[in-house]
Amino acid sequence: EPAESSITSCSDQQISVHIGCCSGGDSTRVLSSPSTVEFFDSTTMSWQPTIASPDSDTWSSFHHIPEAVWIWTTDYPPPTYHDDWFRTFISTSCDRYDSAFVRVQCDNQAFIYINNDTCFTYLDTWIDSTHGNPGSGYDGWRTLYQFDITPYFHGGVDTLYIRGHNASGQAGLSFEIIAYCSPACCGRIDSSSIELTVNGTPYYTSDAELSWSEVDSTLTFTPIAPDTFEDGDTITACLTAAEDTCGGTIDSTICRTFFVDLSPPVIWNISPVPDTTIEDTLPDVEFYLFDSISGLDTSAVQLTVSGTPVDAGVMWTGSYWDVVWSAASPFHRGDTIHICVWASDTTDYCDDNVLDTCWSIYIRPCVDALAWIICPADTCGFWSACSTQGITFGIWDSTGATIDTARIYFTGIIEHSTGTIDTIVPFTSFSVSGDTVEATAFFGWENGDTVQIILDSLFTTDGCKTVP
Repeated sequence: EPAESSITSCSDQQISVHIGCCSGGDSTRVLSSPSTVEFFDSTTMSWQPTIASPDSDTWSSFHHIPEAVWIWTTDYPPPTYHDDWFRTFISTSCDRYDSAFVRVQCDNQAFIYINNDTCFTYLDTWIDSTHGNPGSGYDGWRTLYQFDITPYFHGGVDTLYIRGHNASGQAGLSFEIIAYCSPACCGRIDSSSIELTVNGTPYYTSDAELSWSEVDSTLTFTPIAPDTFEDGDTITACLTAAEDTCGGTIDSTICRTFFVDLSPPVIWNISPVPDTTIEDTLPDVEFYLFDSISGLDTSAVQLTVSGTPVDAGVMWTGSYWDVVWSAASPFHRGDTIHICVWASDTTDYCDDNVLDTCWSIYIRPCVDALAWIICPADTCGFWSACSTQGITFGIWDSTGATIDTARIYFTGIIEHSTGTIDTIVPFTSFSVSGDTVEATAFFGWENGDTVQIILDSLFTTDGCKTVP
């Protein structure tokens, strides 16, 4: 490990190689094809032949086993009926295995099981080839995983199952299984013969970066600062030489390529703009996310608004992920809204790189609208000969919000010449002159009445109340 085409978030990612002594025994190789693989048909509750990919040329450049065939089920079995997708049989004459491994690509998530005895022997590895792009064409198929299955094979006929679930209506996979038989070991690995190259630079067990464990036959490369890996690096490690003390040598160079991702997802185009004051009490919160190497884990995007987790929509635009959240109810005037985003990428080794950022937006507080009397003249008192004398108020909001004419409230107090006093709600009418609302209150007054008209309160269309 790391596995082929995998991604690490560690600048000091170790590279380990198992080198087995006396690996010159017979070998068995099984490739996925309709003749080697069966799938479980949940409609008949029986194992049936698979079908080859109807468009195998499309996928040929995206898998790493050219001789293997993409195999499919016409419809993956629902887990309520049966847990198995595929099975294949591996028949060898090995009395003892030197090594065995499987290399797998699948659509799009699965587990591997070996041999169905009293129970499955489960390889504790979750295969996920989507890398944050479930159902997104080629990206959902790109990763090849390799697993050591030597401890799980018992010889004779072994059965390998791939079980899991799929995001769409078909299930598919490509794999290669190789098993090596081994005779009794006649010696051990000569550690001084080992050569490992990393991006063309050779290393030996005499170097501090390279160590050999004879106990578990494992060669380990650990980069040492300042020569640790950098963000965006493509690392190719090759075992170019190794011998055992019986004179056996590796018959070819073995290489593995992986990628280094040290950067978290990036966020941009945030709306409303962070740390600004906005007019809208019901804004949509929107921003873009993207991770250029391992991809964004869309299932792990977390958005909190003023400390409360909220559900946001995450949509792929073809170039980046668009995240949008719409509030269910308006914020209050004068509120400060704190917004936090947590997002991670999908590296295969070490902890995922995490974006954890917060910002605030401010909702403009209410500002009293201005009100004044236009007619009659605003004096201590005046006389009118009109039985329907109206009083016109001018109303204007300095923030630019419009006045809600349905929410302007007047009270009329009438002191009659007889000494009685009435409180009424006057008739009103409205007109607009420029950016000023003119509100006129009137009633049928009687001779000798003393009339007082009070503008009790009014509202702007964004809900701000003014008490003149």
